[in-house]
Amino acid sequence: MRPTLVDILETYFSKEELKTFLEEAGLKKSGTKRELAERLVNESNYDPAFLLSRLTKEDLLWILEEEFGLSFPRSTKKQELIDAILNEVEEIPEGYDRRQSYEMTHTRGNRNLEKAILKSLKIFKPYRFEKESELEGQLVVHLRNTIEGAEITPQKAGAKRGDAFVPDIVIENFAVEIKFFKRGTSRAEWDRSIGQAVRYYIDGKYDKVFLFVVDHAGIVPEEDIEKYEELLPWLKVIISKY
Repeated sequence: MRPTLVDILETYFSKEELKTFLEEAGLKKSGTKRELAERLVNESNYDPAFLLSRLTKEDLLWILEEEFGLSFPRSTKKQELIDAILNEVEEIPEGYDRRQSYEMTHTRGNRNLEKAILKSLKIFKPYRFEKESELEGQLVVHLRNTIEGAEITPQKAGAKRGDAFVPDIVIENFAVEIKFFKRGTSRAEWDRSIGQAVRYYIDGKYDKVFLFVVDHAGIVPEEDIEKYEELLPWLKVIISKY
């Protein structure tokens, strides 16, 4: 009998890692390791591909060979390994397509606003600032000056809607989260920002989450951006060089 996605999560993630996923999804963290894995699969809105992306490439190669009897060259891209696993596990519906599912819910009006937001973020050139809050203030003014007819709402730091945290800026049904990585910031902050984006998407049901990053620390690898945008079609990362 082929292993299931629950089997893979239970075997290849630690209990603490499963608890972290559940916490970010706003779900209960108690129970056995098996129960945590089942809750992730059955109750969360996590994309299975995102969960598997948290494993190393070596882990994925091992899973394919040991669990499914499939051998892949070490040069195989990580996304191809993830897709191969998803094709084998039992819970993933036949014909499952992350991007197709996303596009089906994306209206033409939303796409036009999405393009306007993306263009505005790409041309934004912040002037001198020392704090993330100062950067946010500048960006709010810029967005309001460059996007017509959209309601642009900045949120207070740490603001919550019910039990869910809200992103820095909400533009109708889009979220903009701002990150300023000063020199000396650890790589863990970049990883944490991706977790935040996932939480905002799940809790807020936004059409897209824009992650606007000023990276003075140099901790955001380009390959990470490509990987996450492929795995999470609702995520767009914009890196500012200013």
